[in-house]
Amino acid sequence: MKCDYVDILFLSCCDREEVYSAVTDLSGRLVDEIRIRTLGQDYFLKQHGGHLKYAKELQQSGKARYLGFSTHVLPTAFRAVNDGFFDVLMFPVNPIFDALPGKAGMENLNEMWELAIEHNKIEISNERKELHKLCMHTQTGLVAMKPFAGGWLFNPDLNADITAARLLSYALAQSGVTTVVPGVSDLNQLESCLKYLDASNEEKDFSKILSLLKWNPKDSCMYCNHCQPCKAGIDIAKINKLYDLSVKYGMNEVIKKEYKAIEQKPINCLGCGDCISRCPFGIDVPDRMVKASQVLTN
Repeated sequence: MKCDYVDILFLSCCDREEVYSAVTDLSGRLVDEIRIRTLGQDYFLKQHGGHLKYAKELQQSGKARYLGFSTHVLPTAFRAVNDGFFDVLMFPVNPIFDALPGKAGMENLNEMWELAIEHNKIEISNERKELHKLCMHTQTGLVAMKPFAGGWLFNPDLNADITAARLLSYALAQSGVTTVVPGVSDLNQLESCLKYLDASNEEKDFSKILSLLKWNPKDSCMYCNHCQPCKAGIDIAKINKLYDLSVKYGMNEVIKKEYKAIEQKPINCLGCGDCISRCPFGIDVPDRMVKASQVLTN
C-alpha cells in the first residue's frame, strides 16, 4: 500500500466470545491458521498466539500506531473495551440496531424485530448507552459503523423521511462516538453522505426517524457479506440482491445482464451451511441459492 505504517490496525468482525478468546490469545502456543484480509484478499499465517499477539508485534515494530477492534455484539464489545487491549472500538450505531434489548447482539435479532414491531418509538437500549459511556471513561475511540444498517434504512416503505444526513447526525449525536464510517457503493451515495457537511439543522433532524421508523427485515438478506467466504466462490450478497429485485419487480434486462456477468452461479452452491452459521439474520442461504437459481436462470 506504499506507506510505512497504518494509523489503526483492526482486528475485525469478531462476534463470538470463544473466537474473541482465541483472537486475543497472547500465549506462545501455535495457532494453525490466522486469516489476514488485505484489499479483499485473504492470507493465512501460522503464528504463535492469536491475532492480537501478531498485531502487537506490528505495533511494536512501528507498522501500526493504534490497535482497533470491531464486533457486532454487546458482550464481546464490553469485553474488548474492559480488557484494555484496544485503542479503538468500531461498533454498529443506527436507530434500529440501537434498539436491541438487553445484552442481545447480532446473534439475537429476533428480539430486535419484535421490539421494532411492538413499539411506535425506537429508543437506544440502556446497555448500548453503557457501552458508549464505557468507551468515554476508558478513552477508547468509538467509531460508529453501519449507520445505514447496510442500506436497508433507505427502504421507501419505511415512510420515515430517512436521509443520509439524518442518519449520520443520529450516529454522531450518540455519547462517546468520535466518528462515523458510512459505506458507499457509488459516487451518488458518496455525494449524499457529503451533503451532511453543509446540511441545515432541519436537514439533520432525526426525531422523525425515531418516532415513525418501523422495520421488520427478519429472514431478509441485508447484503452485508458476513456470510463470506463461500467455499464455492459465490457472491452470495450479489445473488440475493438480484433475486430480491427479480421477485419484487420481475425480471428485466438489467437483472439478466448483471446475473450473466456473475462467474459463480447459485447452482454451484455446495450446501455446506457454513454461511448459515455466519449470517446474523438467520437466513437459510443454501435454500435461497436454490430459489435464486430457479428464478434468475429463467
